[in-house]
Amino acid sequence: MVLAKEIDDKDLIISLLNNLASEYSYLGDYGKSLNLYLQGIELAKQRDDLASLSILNENLALLYVGQKDYDQALYFYEAVKKVNDQIGDDFTTAQSLSNIASIYTDTGKLDKALECIEISIAAFSKERKMDWLAYAYRVKADTYLKKKAYPQAMHWYWVSKDLHDHLDDDREKMQLFNGMANALLGQQEKDSAKYYADIAFGLSQVLGEKEGIKEASHTPYHIHK
Repeated sequence: MVLAKEIDDKDLIISLLNNLASEYSYLGDYGKSLNLYLQGIELAKQRDDLASLSILNENLALLYVGQKDYDQALYFYEAVKKVNDQIGDDFTTAQSLSNIASIYTDTGKLDKALECIEISIAAFSKERKMDWLAYAYRVKADTYLKKKAYPQAMHWYWVSKDLHDHLDDDREKMQLFNGMANALLGQQEKDSAKYYADIAFGLSQVLGEKEGIKEASHTPYHIHK
């Protein structure tokens, strides 16, 4: 960051602010993360950098999702949507819709979640964006999990896992395996549920993901109980 400021490379500064904010978010230091995202947004506004504004607002929305402040998250997703409409990029819009679908799942608006995620899946499939497609299928599975439709949830978790077998994204795999563990527990497949919960727990420890560790501990607790 110091060198970027010395050479006054604004594009690099914005990128570093975003990356640092993301790392602080993963570590659970939400105050520092929020401050860095806001700095990045202000600088991107000054430069009329629409691409960076879309990314930063989306990441800030995700920060609020992590704190379960869904109203604030949706507020920043509205900002993302306005920027994306200016950009005119269907893929970027699909990214936002997949994250909005995740919020709808968390808040129990399950039909809305499925409506959004189907649009995203169609766009990601068309563009062959396998990492985002794997994420979208995981969100779809999470929605069925919330409905307690465990066989449907497991079907889409397996579809997501097949894609993740060829991807390198441990944070997303951690959430995938936590979801699988919960769906399997719902079907009373306790050994399999514990197997995937243990994998998720190991990944969350390596990543230092506090929420991941908490979630991965949930399944073994209920099995032993």
